[in-house]
Amino acid sequence: MPRTRKFDYDTALDAAVSVFWRQGYDGTSLHDLTEAMGVNPPSLYGAFGNKRQLFHLAVERYMIGPLKRLEQVRAEGGAAEVTRSVLDGFLEDSTRPDEAPGCFMVQGALVCADDHADAAAELADLRKLTQQSLAIAYERALYAGELRTGTSPEVLALYVSTVAMGITVQANNGIPATDLQEVIDITVAGLPYRN
Repeated sequence: MPRTRKFDYDTALDAAVSVFWRQGYDGTSLHDLTEAMGVNPPSLYGAFGNKRQLFHLAVERYMIGPLKRLEQVRAEGGAAEVTRSVLDGFLEDSTRPDEAPGCFMVQGALVCADDHADAAAELADLRKLTQQSLAIAYERALYAGELRTGTSPEVLALYVSTVAMGITVQANNGIPATDLQEVIDITVAGLPYRN
């Protein structure tokens, strides 16, 4: 007969997200996880699998908010609204008072040992998804006549994604959210709008 859990699954998973966010995949030990999650190793393995499986669950958990924003990006109209929505989302995620500064998508596994390259690849795929969603939105704006003829939706998406990643790095460096909001304002104002 299976034993009942003596911990809250969602609370424990949220704690794992926080640990991976602060320390990255390689920098996180099983001891760090069990301590933060309030579980013993057998309970961790029984409920979440091994460290790699737990990381995947943590990524899925973290991505609930960003994926909702990406759905909005695909549905929203103009280039300015899409750009502001994405960059504001990255700023919000990077400056949460109850979390480590920066972004889990960037810090969780930007650099990993060769043995853990799949963890880094998982987050890289999510960053590419953001860029692809932006490209679709900018292509829509181009065909709607909002952007200058000749604008490359893919290059514009790469540019805005690069700004988004820079926001997360600068938030991690302690740059105030008000200053980063000004970066967002400049980025939105500088899009290649059609005159």
